[in-house]
Amino acid sequence: MESLRQFVLSPSAFFAERPPADSLKTAFGLVVLFSFCLTVGFFLIGFLIAGTVSGTVTVDNPDRPPAQMCDQHESLDSCDEPETIERDAGALIQEEVSEHIWIPILGPFVLWFLGGITFYTVGRLGGGSPSFDGALSLAGWATIPEFLRLAAGLMTLQFVLRDVTVTDAEGMETVVIPAIESAEPVIMVVS
Repeated sequence: MESLRQFVLSPSAFFAERPPADSLKTAFGLVVLFSFCLTVGFFLIGFLIAGTVSGTVTVDNPDRPPAQMCDQHESLDSCDEPETIERDAGALIQEEVSEHIWIPILGPFVLWFLGGITFYTVGRLGGGSPSFDGALSLAGWATIPEFLRLAAGLMTLQFVLRDVTVTDAEGMETVVIPAIESAEPVIMVVS
C-alpha cells in the first residue's frame, strides 16, 4: 500500500527505487488487467444503454433474400418471408456492443505501444538515453489512473441513466445522448 501511495504522490521517487526497465512484466500485467476491466466496462455500458430502451425497431429481415433475387426467382421459399421484422432495440444494442468488443480488448495494447514509443522518442529528443523497455514500462504504469477514470465513468453513467426510459427507439438519441452528456463534467474532473 505504501508503494501505491508513493507511486501516486511521488512518481519520481517511486521509479528512482524501481527502475522502469525492471518492472516491464508488472507494467504488462497492468495493461492486461486494464484491457480486461475495459472490456467488462464496455459490456456494462452496452447493458446500461440497452436497459434504457423498452421498444422495438423495424429492421430488414435477414432471412429474406434481396428484392432483386426474389424478382428473378419468385419460386424461392424464402421470398415469402416479410421484408422487415420487428426486433427488440435493447437486444440490437447488445449485439452492436458484441460486434465491437475488439476495441476494448486490443485498444489498451495499441495505446501502450504508442505510449512507449512516445516516451522513448521524447526522452531521446530531450537528450536522454532511455531504454525502450523502460519507456514501455512507464507507459504501462500510466494505466493506473485509467482504472479510476473507468470506475468513475461507469458509476456516473449508471447514475445519469438510472431514470432514463426510451419507449420510442427511433428517438433514443434525443433522450440518451443528453443524459450521457450531463456526465461529462464529472468525467472531466476525474480526468
